[in-house]
Amino acid sequence: MAWEAKAWVGSDLNRLWLRSEGERASGSTESADVEVLYGRAIAPWWDAVAGVRHDFGFDGGPSRTYAALGV
Repeated sequence: MAWEAKAWVGSDLNRLWLRSEGERASGSTESADVEVLYGRAIAPWWDAVAGVRHDFGFDGGPSRTYAALGV
């Protein structure tokens, strides 16, 4: 089983995004991550995005947190 979820709140100019995705097999979670991002429109059809991403560690793997930037 896998999931991918996206939600946002705000206007076309300023948005706060929440995203998550992951996978489960045999009743246990194998991978999962969550992102919290702020996006601002900089031109028609273009946004600048910045925020934080967290990958959860499963099966003894490490949890990691990243800065996220994008256009």
